[in-house]
Amino acid sequence: LIEYDYGSDDTADIPDEGILNWNALIEEGKKSVSQGDRQYIDKMISGDDTAAIVYTSGETGPARSVELTQANIAYGVMSAAASVRIDPYDVVYSTLPAHIMYEITCGLLLPIYRGATIVSTRRGAYTGAGAIHRSRHTETASAEVMCEEMRDTSPTVLVMTPADMRIIRQMFRDTVDERRGSSAIYSIIDANKLTSKIGLNIVKPFAQASRDVVGGKVRMIITGGSKVDKEAMEELRVFGITALQSYWLTECATIAAIDPQDRELIRIGSCGHLVPGLEVKVVNKNRDNIGEICFKGENVMKGYYKDEDLTKETLTDGWLHTGDLGYVDDDGYIYITGRIE
Repeated sequence: LIEYDYGSDDTADIPDEGILNWNALIEEGKKSVSQGDRQYIDKMISGDDTAAIVYTSGETGPARSVELTQANIAYGVMSAAASVRIDPYDVVYSTLPAHIMYEITCGLLLPIYRGATIVSTRRGAYTGAGAIHRSRHTETASAEVMCEEMRDTSPTVLVMTPADMRIIRQMFRDTVDERRGSSAIYSIIDANKLTSKIGLNIVKPFAQASRDVVGGKVRMIITGGSKVDKEAMEELRVFGITALQSYWLTECATIAAIDPQDRELIRIGSCGHLVPGLEVKVVNKNRDNIGEICFKGENVMKGYYKDEDLTKETLTDGWLHTGDLGYVDDDGYIYITGRIE
């Protein structure tokens, strides 16, 4: 266990047995290198080496410790990069906890790989390519906190849970209501469903004012991890924001499927298109062709840490058995219908 001490006192005493001071540890390392110890510097990293042990969320069963290799995580990032356009000018704002693999991949490693700036409401330090910010807020990502932070940092991409996405949607509704009177948004959105068929977006005059509530520059929201409100996603697109649903598993170093960014290619009811680098199959199908969804590829975990029985049960000839029931259409879109009981 390492104590991260960002103070200026490099000679701080070690507080308890088994806990090391971060600054003292760095100085010890420098001393070892100066004396010719290069074992860490010269160490070769293999793709098969374990890089992280990450617990699953526990939403679909007991939390499990997933052992991910260097290659798993690298391929996970590359799959995400091939599926989602993140540019160096982007500012990626995430409301996800720092310890889950979805945040590690989409909220941290992907933006770093693409040279984007990162803003996180749930960590003390905001880290980015262009700047470092410090959060003065608590871990609770309330609507007020999100609004304030997004106005301060003007993010272009949001990574968040479906619940937080619904908060953004309500912020937009409230903005229109304030400008047009109580519940005006409902009639405007309903009318827009008809006018959009002839190329007329009557929400557009209110779109920028609504986006200003979240910093004015948001172009995309990436969400997943639980059931997504498709109506909310469609509504956000009317305001000029591309909302994408993803299907992620810690055992696949995160994203297994995600909606295409071209809204014309999104298929209602699916949880997205299979990402590059993964294979998918459905086993033990019933009469409706619904069965267990399985994945295979470089993203798939090494196994469950110190649990050979569970690993053998879950991994068969390299295929990850997810426990999710559903089907895959001919074009690689994945549909989830339930869980194996």
